[in-house]
Amino acid sequence: MINFVKGIKHKFFIIKKYRVPQVKNLYFKLFYKRYEYTPESYRVKVGGVTMPSSSTFLVNHTLFAQNKKFDGHGEAPYRIFLIWFGGEMSKNRRLGIESIKNANPNLDIQIITNDNMDSFVRDEHPLPPSFNYLSFVHRSDYFRAYLMHYYGGVYSDIKPLDIQWRGLIDELNKTDLFAIGPGETTFENVAEAPGVGKLGKDQKHYYWQTLYPACYACKPKTPFTYEQLAEIERRLSYFYNLLVENPAEQPWGNNSNYPIPWNAIHGQIWSPLNLKYFDKIKAYPGLINNFGPHR
Repeated sequence: MINFVKGIKHKFFIIKKYRVPQVKNLYFKLFYKRYEYTPESYRVKVGGVTMPSSSTFLVNHTLFAQNKKFDGHGEAPYRIFLIWFGGEMSKNRRLGIESIKNANPNLDIQIITNDNMDSFVRDEHPLPPSFNYLSFVHRSDYFRAYLMHYYGGVYSDIKPLDIQWRGLIDELNKTDLFAIGPGETTFENVAEAPGVGKLGKDQKHYYWQTLYPACYACKPKTPFTYEQLAEIERRLSYFYNLLVENPAEQPWGNNSNYPIPWNAIHGQIWSPLNLKYFDKIKAYPGLINNFGPHR
């Protein structure tokens, strides 16, 4: 009986290993007759903005900076950074600022704009050459990482987020955590890593251990903040020549030849790093309210 079962298993193994690829090859030839390249097939609209839906750029950034030494990080200040590189704010954006201020009356709230941005740029670390070619959204993605690495504190999107941050910053500074904040609300928001392997699946399976990417608190100069900023800059170096030829049409980069996918310099980097430093990240479920319209 045992030998019979082993024989059956062996036959299934042979079929799986040698027959299934052959069947698939035949299927593809029969049902996918002729390919025609159409750029529109590889673009997607996000909020009315047309952009690349996928990237051929693959790197597992979690494997780098393993041996970089850090002299120690500082405490997170009781400060909230908001970023606005666009034109005049809508009513919903102004209401978002009021919501954040009302929930945090005793915190220093800094609104970063084109007018005061330079005062936060360090002499030893100027902005990358790609910065001025980015959409306002991607400028924000870059500069939030810059602020969190060099200054720490809270970053928040300008939305009606009524999270009270003082207690969370207290907890962050009293522990060995690198970052803290509300947890991601659904696996659907995860920017799944491209390519083969299990990283993309793990990002979705453990989405609840990932910080909500629109608001979080960080200590400055930790491996977590360093690796996020370093990977963004690596990718911006890669995109530089394409950006010079195809700069963003602000604020969203809504020209269809704008080369950077929507989540390529934030979401695709953020979620994997949260998993890498899972023991230094604390994501609280249920802190995000249904903030509704914000644009």
